[in-house]
Amino acid sequence: MTGPAAPEAPRPQPGQRSIPLPLHRVWVTYALLAAVGVVFLAQLVVAPFEGDVDPIINWGAKVNDLIVAGQLWRLVTPIFIHASLTHYLFNAYALFVFGRTIEATYGALRLLVLFFFAGLGGTVASLWLNASPSVGASGAIFGLFAAEAVLLWRNRRLLGKVANRQLQELLILAGVNLFIALVPGSRIDLSGHIGGTLAGALMAFWIGPIWQVGPIQPVGPIQPGGPYECDCGQRAWL
Repeated sequence: MTGPAAPEAPRPQPGQRSIPLPLHRVWVTYALLAAVGVVFLAQLVVAPFEGDVDPIINWGAKVNDLIVAGQLWRLVTPIFIHASLTHYLFNAYALFVFGRTIEATYGALRLLVLFFFAGLGGTVASLWLNASPSVGASGAIFGLFAAEAVLLWRNRRLLGKVANRQLQELLILAGVNLFIALVPGSRIDLSGHIGGTLAGALMAFWIGPIWQVGPIQPVGPIQPGGPYECDCGQRAWL
């Protein structure tokens, strides 16, 4: 799953002004990537010593019977476990793309809230609708995917045409992933993806930023198209 690294700024038009968007420094995304990578590396190292027991189960996969029996920690641990190298690389790349976008626009704390709430929502949906064991950060990542869509939709007046274009791209991307999940023989946990998406969207509507234009000090005489002071690399044109 791929997506834009950050909301783009549209090209300036005559009579428009450039303003900075309030972006945050990205660092939690890299910490989450490190955590997922360390867990997967540990899985590879320990796997030869697991014997006949399924190592995925030992590491904390979502197993319905065990969760019902009281192992509630399995609602969270599957987020950091992956079944194969391809599974890990796919989710790590998606987290790298969408995690940076969400952290830059929502902030570090809200990224963590979105990631874990969406991951939990995905696991709960899988517990309810999927009897098979499952692992992976996909539910959390689809929650970040939904949070980006919510951000663009709520700020579409400020971001202009770029918001509409990126929303269309996200919808196409969601459709492609849905199609892949419905292919016969696919082992994708569609219920986990849907649960994570819904949970991420709901949380994003609650805690997501709504940008407004405030007073801006110009660097020089006011002219259509700027320039204006900006301490970040992202701008919108009004």
